[in-house]
Order: sequence, then structure tokens, then C-alpha cells
Amino acid sequence: MSNMAAGTIIGKGGANIKQVRESSQCKVTITEQGPGEIERLVCITGVPPSVNHAIELIVDVLEEAHNDLVQMDSGLGGGVVEPLSHVFKLLLTNNQVGGIIGKGGSTINSMREESGAMIKVEAPGGPMSNERIVIVTATRT
Repeated sequence: MSNMAAGTIIGKGGANIKQVRESSQCKVTITEQGPGEIERLVCITGVPPSVNHAIELIVDVLEEAHNDLVQMDSGLGGGVVEPLSHVFKLLLTNNQVGGIIGKGGSTINSMREESGAMIKVEAPGGPMSNERIVIVTATRT
């Protein structure tokens, strides 16, 4: 995710990421920012329900920060804020991607229809690559 979003997730003195870790009971790490890099990798490790909870908490932190910024900029102090679109890039093995796509694309099409999210599987990175990126774009309903 972007460096700015990563900083928001970390929070002042690491308060936000600590709360996400404790509430979700997941290991959550964010890579250091390298020179010239505009994105950082967020790694969430845990059982599936806990990972889902960690993602929900992270989205909560990002949306709260966005809403606060919009209200400060507009001076509304309580106006309606448009839903924020979120983009998640998942790094998955080729086998995992095959499970997401399903036979003839049936699984991924079902996920798209049920969730309303845009889900795109990027082409393999090269002949020796065992990983692919799945991009999920959606707003919270």
C-alpha cells in the first residue's frame, strides 16, 4: 500500500498497528520504506477469520483518517463523506490463484458478483515466477 496509508496504519508511536495486532490476534508487519519506493508491503499472518478481522480494522483506520481529513478540509465538521475506494494487492502463489479463478473462471466470477468488488489477476511476472498479484478494488458497503 502507499507510504501514506502505511503510516496511517502504523499510527502515532505505533498505536494503530498495536491495536490491530491485539484485537485481531494476527502478526501484522509493514516493510520499511526503501529509497524512491512509493508502496510498502503489509503482511498479515493468522487464521482466516483473524486475518479478515485485521483487514477490517485496517480499513476502519484508513477510513477514519480519510473522513477526518475530508471534514477538516471542507470545514463541515459532520457532513456526508463519500465512501472511500480501497485497493488491495495480494501476492499469491500460482496454485492459490488457480483456486481463486476456478474452473473456467467460475469462482472468481462468483466472488465478483457476490462482493461487488473488482478482482483482477495480473499476468505472471515471468517464466520462473511462482507468484502472481491479485488486485481487489472495492468500497465498503
